[in-house]
Formats: sequence, structure tokens, C-alpha cells
Amino acid sequence: MPGPAPGGFCCTTQAGEDRTAIAVGKPPSPGLSRTDVLQLCLALDDAALSWLCDQLLRIRTSVYEQVYMTTMKPEALQAEETEPASMDLPTVLPSPNDIPPFADKLASEDQENNGKDQDEGADLDAPPNWVLQEQARSIRQQIRERDRQNYGEKPGTMLPTVQFESSMYYCMESEPTVEIGVVRIGDASQRSSVHFATKDLSAKAGVKYEALSGTIVFEAGEKLKLIEIVTINDSSWDSTLEFLVELSPEGLEHGFLGRYLWTTRVKILDDDAFPSNRFQDQIEALDFENLNKPILMWDFFRMNLKNKTVRSGVMKTLIADQVGNAYFILVLYLNLWMVDGVLCESCDRSVATSNLLLVMALRFLPFPLIHWMEYREQFWRVGGATRLTLQSNLLRKYLAYDAESLQAMDETKLILAMTRDAQELAKDAFGKLAPVITALTRLILLLIYQVAVPLARGTPWPSPFMTAVRFCPAAIFPIVMLLFLRLRSENTELHLEKAHLTQDSMVSHVRKVIANFELFRDYKRRGACVDQFEDRVRAYNIALADSNSIGINNGMFANWCTLVLILFWIFFGGRQVSDDKLEIGEFLNYLAIFEALGRMWGLVYQMLLSIQNCFDALENIVTYMNLPTENPHRMAQFQQNLSMCRKCKDDMAREGLVEDPCDAVGIELRDLAFAYKSSYKTAQGLASSLKASSVILPQGGLYTFVGPPSEGKGTILKLLGEVLIPTIEGYTRSSGIGSGAILIPAHLRSLHVSKDPMFVEGTLLANLTLGVGKQVGGAGVADGSKERALAICKRLGLSEDVMHTIAADNLVCPWREVLSSTECALLHLARALIANPEILCIHKPTLYLNNEYSDLLYSVLKDFVANRGLDMDAREFHKRRPRTCIVTARRAQGAGAAMADAVFNISKEKGLVPLGQVSRRHSQVPVSRV
Repeated sequence: MPGPAPGGFCCTTQAGEDRTAIAVGKPPSPGLSRTDVLQLCLALDDAALSWLCDQLLRIRTSVYEQVYMTTMKPEALQAEETEPASMDLPTVLPSPNDIPPFADKLASEDQENNGKDQDEGADLDAPPNWVLQEQARSIRQQIRERDRQNYGEKPGTMLPTVQFESSMYYCMESEPTVEIGVVRIGDASQRSSVHFATKDLSAKAGVKYEALSGTIVFEAGEKLKLIEIVTINDSSWDSTLEFLVELSPEGLEHGFLGRYLWTTRVKILDDDAFPSNRFQDQIEALDFENLNKPILMWDFFRMNLKNKTVRSGVMKTLIADQVGNAYFILVLYLNLWMVDGVLCESCDRSVATSNLLLVMALRFLPFPLIHWMEYREQFWRVGGATRLTLQSNLLRKYLAYDAESLQAMDETKLILAMTRDAQELAKDAFGKLAPVITALTRLILLLIYQVAVPLARGTPWPSPFMTAVRFCPAAIFPIVMLLFLRLRSENTELHLEKAHLTQDSMVSHVRKVIANFELFRDYKRRGACVDQFEDRVRAYNIALADSNSIGINNGMFANWCTLVLILFWIFFGGRQVSDDKLEIGEFLNYLAIFEALGRMWGLVYQMLLSIQNCFDALENIVTYMNLPTENPHRMAQFQQNLSMCRKCKDDMAREGLVEDPCDAVGIELRDLAFAYKSSYKTAQGLASSLKASSVILPQGGLYTFVGPPSEGKGTILKLLGEVLIPTIEGYTRSSGIGSGAILIPAHLRSLHVSKDPMFVEGTLLANLTLGVGKQVGGAGVADGSKERALAICKRLGLSEDVMHTIAADNLVCPWREVLSSTECALLHLARALIANPEILCIHKPTLYLNNEYSDLLYSVLKDFVANRGLDMDAREFHKRRPRTCIVTARRAQGAGAAMADAVFNISKEKGLVPLGQVSRRHSQVPVSRV
């Protein structure tokens, strides 16, 4: 056994009437073996063991502080007195036979593991699992005793809570079913039942899943029931879609619904590529530049037509356009009839007036219908539904991007993809589909007209030469135009892409100036910003002029072809008329036909050019729609975490604990190691920035993580707050690598609060209630009520002016510029407390606060965990789940450590190491019962 600990602390035995005790005094000779000390410790009652551990942890803390003080600048830390350790040790009365029989086994296993660690060069400071379990059991007992003193024992007649096992579930579209867990927390001695039903969100029943409703029955002793919901797989692209499953209070027997988890979301992850799976291999390889753009555009059209709203709108548009085509042919025939059948020299003058009135009526009557249809076309939502699909799913994808996608993406390009590119695809690409079909239909009708009219009038069929003259332009036009389009496509795309890039650069510069305005203002660089912006505008103007000039040349080609054709017909057809081989009406009719033919093919050509000009926009959207997301990684983490939670609850149920297993399961780090990929050194391998650590944090405690800067405190908090995802084998696109696992009870809602205050556009009350979830009504005040928000803000010491602004709820302004840093920080923290999560992770909560506000904040956080939420109905305390708060600080001194149930040090070298309960100049603030 090592020599005596600092301060003369040692373990001895005192003979008595089968009594064993621990005393503080001079070291005995000889010392006790490790097994003897372990046996004596296991024979102590809980109070004595807690005191002994506290004394040992005080010593360790003292040594840590001495080392820490010597490595820091003197002014970096405030000298604070440590309270002397003193306690009258209670006497315990076990006989030698009462010593637990597993003590020797634990000690021997510990010695074997210790020897193994020494052989392998492992860290001897890492506590074995049984020590972690004992520490957690001790903290859990203290929390239980605190709850008993504040609120008494849990009523034996209280009904159990029925709720979902998790607030979110995941499944792949290819999976036939998804399992949803419903748990019963509390008394399970009687039969309980509850009704459930699915509810559409972005996922629609009958399209992505099969609607389901029914009744869940918990028989006596049952704590978990599973619901299986069938999903529908298809080969069409969809974004990650969601639907709800809800428990109903109607018909609920022997139980009450959980305040929050009476509803759960189910995410269906789609494994298809956008817009189709034709290029899935290239898309998975992120090779977007070499995709076949015309075929990709065709696939986008097909995908968009599967949208019921879009498809219906396109069909209505085509019907309306065909009415316009019919009217066009009617006008052609009426013009021909007026010249050759009404106004000619040989025509019957007596019926001319009636015939002209008939022509007027036939030309007028369809026009109001055409006008009304074109007016209604704006409300058929073809473009709007297309933009909604693109823009909403781009945002949905962005919010789910994995770490590598976020690093690779350009924010400016994404913004322009949502605004400029989505609009171009909706209006200038897909919006031209119906007009192209309409134009081609009109061309076909013109060909039919040229055949049908001579036959209807009894005119002899023209010679083969004249037949060729009449019908060849319809065949030659598309060949010539498509050939020209193909020859010009590369140059057109090049200049259009250059225009987009210069526009991207211009918008990116504006965004950066706005984001860094204070920096440019302070360093007097406003003039340089304007100069740089003007350079970008000039470059964009040049690129846009080049692109527009090419577009004009491309568009004029159809006009040139039409002009050549008309000039040819004027000469050739005019000769036919002068030689009396062709009637003047037919000459003029064909002149109109050729003009219409050129106009129609010119229109088709312009629309094809418009679609071609959208290839760059399509590439951008395809890129951002197909960047990998973190959803598969989160699903794997969720499944792993859920499996660990269920196993832990089963193990604890067998132990027969006082608490329900759901409340007894701790927050665990199991040999967790993590390193950001940006910190990797490729020359020397992948070194972890945080050493593998294990810890168990029982629910209902206030925990403080301390340590020097940049040693992993924020990283651990992001992992606990579910911002970062632990490394899982097979998922390489995460923000870091590592090993081990993290267990967060699946039925708890976790919230990570960053160190820097943040606000969204809106009133202060809207900001404060941003994180409030949908909840079941009960006796208590709603989480997002104005009264509760004001009460929590008052607890945090916000000024009367701020309180009045919150109450008025009518002012919207840039709050970070209007409020002081302290007020911003307090409101930032108030928002988290109003959200009322079961696990609250706050990074550096006192960064912007002075000592007075810091002490006040920690007393509020202590109340938060002690009362299971702030300003909640005290009568429903036992119905609520325990609240856990984890905060970070630089030092072990201060209110954060003094009020904590446990303090941990974090470092890259040793990972997460418990320091125990640390008392400083701050006294324990009594918990205020609310």
C-alpha cells in the first residue's frame, strides 16, 4: 500500500465489541493491505462512506489546485479559502461476517485489472467500473434524500406516467416497418391502456407510410410496449420526411400522459438521389460536374411531374393552351375564307354582310374564354409548387448536413441556389415545359391544316415540288436549330457559368461585409470594402454583358431562318401568283403559315435556350440536394443509445431500486474519446484530443466540468447536448473520430446552450419561448406562458426595463446591439430554463457575468434541478422527470463548484476525472421550493 496521504490522513482499525471504524490520526505500523482497506470501506454505512470519499476527494482537489496554481499566472485565479474538513464519524456495527462476500472478489479483480493496466501502459487514474457505479449510487442517494426532504416521499397511490420512449425515431425508407416504443413510468402493478394514432406532417399517409391507430394495453408488470408502423418504399426522390404519432388522453386508463412525450416524431430517411437514381454512382462519388445535363434536366421534369399539385397545374395549362391553338387555326381559316370566299370579285355580295358578322362572332366569342384561362393559369401553382419543393428541401438538407458537407459548402452559393437557381428552374426551365408542348402542338396543327384545307375546298393536290416547298420548312427548321444549339451550347454554358460565378462573388462580398461590419468599422476599412465591391460589380457587369450578347445572338438565329424562308416565299410564291398558278388568298395564307411556322420554331428554340441556360442552376441544386447528411449517423447513434438504455433499465429493474428504472438510468460516458478532424496530424496518425473517459452522471444533479481552456469541456458538452455525434464504426463523415459510446436516457430531452448569446428576429418574448415544446395541458402553468417567462427572468435579476419590454411583447430590434452583454447573457440563459429540458448543458454560463450575477445564476440552476424545473406546480413534482444540469467553468473555485453535486476535471492528457464535492467561500444556497 502506498505511504500515508498528505495531511496525515490514514486508515486504521480500532478494536471494540465487533466494531470497525475509520479514524484520522497518525499512520499505523504496519499499514493495512489494499484488500483490508477495501473490506473496511465496504463495511461502512452510506454516511460514513460518503464522508470518507469526500475527504479523499478533498485531498485530491487540493493537490490538483496546487499544481494548477503553479502553472497559471497569479492574477488568473482568485485566492479562495478551503473550508476545513471536519465531521463526527458515525459508528457502524458490522461483524466480520457481515463484510460483503464479494469484497475480496472485487479487490482481486481490481488488482488483476491494475496489473493488466500496468503491463499495457494504461492510465492508472482511470477508475474501474465498480467505482463509477458506487460513486453514481452515492450521488443518486443524495439526490433522492434531497427530494424527500423538499417534497416528501412519492405517493404510493400516484398513477403511472404513460409516454413515448423517445421524442424522435428514425427509419430508412427501405425498411418495411418502424418500431415506436411506449413506456410506463411508475406503478406497474395494475393494467393501463392508452389510445394512439398517426398524424401527417411532411410525410403523407398512403404515400410514405400506412396510417395506424389503436389502443395499447399494459398488463400488470409491463413497462414497455411497441407499435409497428408500415413504411412505403419507392424509387422516387423525397427529402427526409416526418410524421407524428400521438397518444390521446381520451380513454386513458390508470395513468396520465407525459407532459412532453405524449407525441413523437418519426423521420423517414430517403436513400434515393435527386432528381433520380440514374446517376447515383456519380452522385455518391460527389462528381457533379460531369453529369449529363440534358438527361439530368429531363429527370428533374419527370420527378417534378410526380408532384400532384404540379401535375394538375400542368394539365390545366395544356388544356388552356390547346384552346389557344384551336383559336389560332380558326383565325387562319377565317382569314383565308374572307379573302377567297367573302371579299373576292366572284363572291356573292348579298351575303357578304352576314358572312362578315359571322367572322366577327367567331373571332370574338372564344376570346373571353382564352382571357379567363390565362388569368386562372397564374393560380394553378405550377411554378409555386416547384419552388416550394426546391427551396424547402434545400433548407431541410442544409439543416441536416454532416460535418464534411458543412465544411465543403459555400453559404453564398446555397443562398443563391435557394433564391436565384430555384426560381430559374421553376420559371425558365420547368415553366417552359407546357409552352414547348403547346408550340409543338401548334406546329402539328399547322401541318394538318396545310393538308386538310386544300382537301376540304376541293383544290387539286399540288405538284411534288410545291408539296416540298410547303412542308419541307417544318422538317428543316428543327434540324437546323438543334444543330446550331448543339454547336453553341459549350460557349453559352461557359459564359453563363462565368456570370453566375461573378454574381456569387459579389453577393458573397456583401454577406461578409454585413457579418463583419464592426470589424471593418473599427479598423477603418469601410472604403476598402466599397472598392472591393465595385471591382466585383464591374466583373459581374462584364460577364453578364458577354452572356447576354451570346443569348441575343442565339435567339436571333431563328429570326434569320424565318426571314430567309419568308423572302424565298415572297419571290417564289409571288411568281406563282403572277403566272396564275396560285391564288392570292392561298399565297397570303401560306405567307402567314410560314411566318407562324418561323415564329413557333423560334419560340421553341428560345425555350430550349432558356432550359439550356438553367443547366448551371440545375447543377448547383443537384449538388446541394445530394450532399451527405448526418441523418444516417444520427439514426445509428439513436439505435445504439436506445439499445443501451433498454439494457440498463432491465438491469436496474432486477436490482429492485426505489426509483423507476427510467429515472435511475444515468447519463454515461463509456470509454469515450473524441478528436476533431481539423486537429489531425496526417504525418503522425490520428491522435485523439480527448482521452478515453468514463463517467456516470445520475439524473437530477448539478454537475460542473472544470479545466484549462481548449481541453475538451465544450466538446463533451456538445456530445451530451446531442450537437455532436459520437464516432460509430462505418460512419466516417462525422466532425471527428474517436471511440467508446455515450448513453443518454432516450426519454429525456437534451438541450445544449452555447457560451455566446444568440437572438432571432422577433420580440424578446418570442426569443424566450423559442425552445418551448408542445405539451399536454395540466394543473401547472404552460412552459411558454408570459407569466412563467417573466418569473424566470425576475429570478435571474433582469432589470425592470427589460421586464417591461418582455411584458409589452411589441418591440422587434437587433437585441445584441440594444442590450448590454450581461442582459444578453441572462436572457440567453433564461430561454434555456424556460424551455425546461430534462438535460441542460450550458457552456461557460458565467462568461459575461460578474460574481454577484454568477452566484445568483448558480442558485437558480440549483433550484432548477432541485424542483425539476422552475416555476412549476409543486403538487406535480413527482410527476415530472428529474432535471439534470451540466455546466463548464475554468476553475474548481466558485459557486459552480460549491453548489455542484459533483465536479469533474477535463484535460487532454487524463480525460474526464472526478474531483468530488468542492466547498469554497460560497455557502450552499437553500433550495427555494416552487
